[in-house]
Amino acid sequence: MSAIIKNLAELPQGSRVFVEADIFDLYYKGKSNSCKKLIENLEVGNVFAYVNAQVITDLMNQVMLAEAYQKGCIKGVKLSQLKDWLCRHHHEQAATLTDSHQQVEDLIRYARLKLLPITRDLLLETKRERASYGLLVTDSLHLGCMNRHHPHLTDMVCCHGRFEQVPGITIWKPMDVVLNRRLLQSEL
Repeated sequence: MSAIIKNLAELPQGSRVFVEADIFDLYYKGKSNSCKKLIENLEVGNVFAYVNAQVITDLMNQVMLAEAYQKGCIKGVKLSQLKDWLCRHHHEQAATLTDSHQQVEDLIRYARLKLLPITRDLLLETKRERASYGLLVTDSLHLGCMNRHHPHLTDMVCCHGRFEQVPGITIWKPMDVVLNRRLLQSEL
């Protein structure tokens, strides 16, 4: 038995979902109508989203990277380029990258994101998720947060397939993006 995969565009009102950073990134980049609709539903309270600190930090890095690229600080959109730029004594210029922080703060506030804790015990206990499902540490923390929340969260919104082997959860994917990626790959 494995996860159930569904179209994010069909997410029912009242759903409680754990949302991964890639979904917010697609929203900010304007690449998915279903991600835009999700954020709109979060803002009016039709859907309830849960994240953890790892999701927020991943998102902040992605948004900061996009801002650094747009402002001409870096030539590409790789996190390693941003790290190199910051390490080359551009610390004072890094203070100019404030738009990204405000975007994420606004998202947390207006989308009413509920932040689940990553505790010492969670870090130790999620070895079960890693061993059982072959997950990386970050992914096991996400699943661990879902499994240890009361009541359990059984719905996740993400774009990739790293949780598809996990039974008992439903994965809501932005099919408008997933199908476009498949079409592009088949054309190559």
